[in-house]
Amino acid sequence: MRNIFFLTCVLVACTTSLFSASAAPTEEKYAVTINLAGKQRMLSQKMVKEVLLIHLEIDTKKNRKRLKQSLELFTKTLYGLREGDKSLRLSPTNTQHISEQIDIVKLLFQEVEFIFNRVIRGQEPSRDALFEVMEKSPAILESMDRVVEMFEDEAHNTLRGDTAFLGIEINLAGKQRMLTQKMSKEALAVYLNINRRANKKRLRKSYTLFEKTLIGLKYGDDDLGLPGATDRNIVRQIDRVMKTWKKLKPAIVRSSDIMVDKVSAKDIQIISRLNVPLLNRMNSAVRMYEKLAKH
Repeated sequence: MRNIFFLTCVLVACTTSLFSASAAPTEEKYAVTINLAGKQRMLSQKMVKEVLLIHLEIDTKKNRKRLKQSLELFTKTLYGLREGDKSLRLSPTNTQHISEQIDIVKLLFQEVEFIFNRVIRGQEPSRDALFEVMEKSPAILESMDRVVEMFEDEAHNTLRGDTAFLGIEINLAGKQRMLTQKMSKEALAVYLNINRRANKKRLRKSYTLFEKTLIGLKYGDDDLGLPGATDRNIVRQIDRVMKTWKKLKPAIVRSSDIMVDKVSAKDIQIISRLNVPLLNRMNSAVRMYEKLAKH
């Protein structure tokens, strides 16, 4: 009888241990979560940019379609970060303060979501609507950024080894995607004379941080906590990003220049044409960091 009891205890202990091991957070899980949470920051800026382009009647049909896709993905991911989503490879969030922060993002986003839906349905965005989404956009971005930082802190505290560096790399590479859209949004706002002086200032900060981080991702940056890229494929991809940025940068710099009274239509066309390729190339780099975490 004792032997049977002992054997039962051993089997229960082993089963519990296996279950705990399979359920334990992994580097791959955090890489996916930090990547997608970071992508939300980008989408929050991309949607505003698309509304501004639609207002300017630049590739209206294409940008209305993009806005619809951006809104659907943002909503799906926001829910998935809290409740889990198998199609996105997201596990439910069991940490209360992270769940509460996601709820704050939801509340802030509801204040402008109806504007995006109206534009998607074909309504011309009014100037008041443009001011509204521009005014609310920074708070949504800041709150979503806090979610990313919370997931990064949790990964750092839960895992050991190179994960701390990896979490920072995925976070900051992901933040670069956001900056491609934030820069474009701010340049368009300057062109439309929406809080012109403030957006010129924001634009200078955005492109300065983008360039600093891009160099840091490749060569390392102590201030940003970046060790520098060692994977050949990632180095090559960062070089591709740098090549596209070199073409876009002059138009961005001119748009932020306090000595320039009006942004040229030519520069707006350049920004409209190159911001998505820059975003896509940066997104490919983030996926490489995520793949590195998997292996």
